[in-house]
Amino acid sequence: MGFYPNLKKHGDLFEKWHPYWNWECYKNGMFKKRKNDMNKIQSCAKLLIDPIACKNAMIKAVNEYPISAEQHLTKSSGRRPWIGQAACCVVLGATEEEVRIAWNFYMTEESQNSANLIADEIISQWEKNNA
Repeated sequence: MGFYPNLKKHGDLFEKWHPYWNWECYKNGMFKKRKNDMNKIQSCAKLLIDPIACKNAMIKAVNEYPISAEQHLTKSSGRRPWIGQAACCVVLGATEEEVRIAWNFYMTEESQNSANLIADEIISQWEKNNA
């Protein structure tokens, strides 16, 4: 593999590392600490519950946040949460905390499973295009 300090072997993918200040999701406020906005929380739940809107938002996230996607989708864990949080950030301007609240308190297990299946589909497509 040679000397590439930002690449670590992970299965068939290489884990990529980018400093957080280069992540588009960070620059767009996904990890911003602010008072939670109930309207955003409810909008996140509505977005993630609607299969078409959810899929479109996840596609938009990986397309508009390519560095962030590379950082988070080449990791072995946290891929589903990141793509859902990024989808809500890119479409609604929500923080990851607002998405977690929506997920845990405003979504049923069935709607969570549906969103996870959509995330798996988008992640799989991203891997085919980028691995």
